[in-house]
Amino acid sequence: MMTGRIEADQKKNVLISTGDVSIPGFFCRPTNRGPFPGLILFHGTDGFQPTHRKLAVDLAHQGYAVLVPEWFGPDRPKRLSWEMLPPGDLEAMGRWIKKQPGVDNLRLGLVGASRGGGLA
Repeated sequence: MMTGRIEADQKKNVLISTGDVSIPGFFCRPTNRGPFPGLILFHGTDGFQPTHRKLAVDLAHQGYAVLVPEWFGPDRPKRLSWEMLPPGDLEAMGRWIKKQPGVDNLRLGLVGASRGGGLA
């Protein structure tokens, strides 16, 4: 597995448009050119926590491009269950990460923490 340092410009807050709403998220990737396998990291029912950002950065240090969507953002109820999420939201996440520079479109995965693991 390739590894690389994470620079400030390789970590950013993002908005992913689903057509109906914009979902906030966090994205990071190694600084080298790649291509990197892409991961979407889903949080649990407690929402986006600082530990999810740290996990994303740790995974980027291991050579992954990581998107952490914040499902319970300003356009969503605080306790929205995974079963209530529109399938189009997941598709929008996949389209978004595939468009990022250095992401290998043939190596994509889903991972999750807590209830997010069930979604993945």
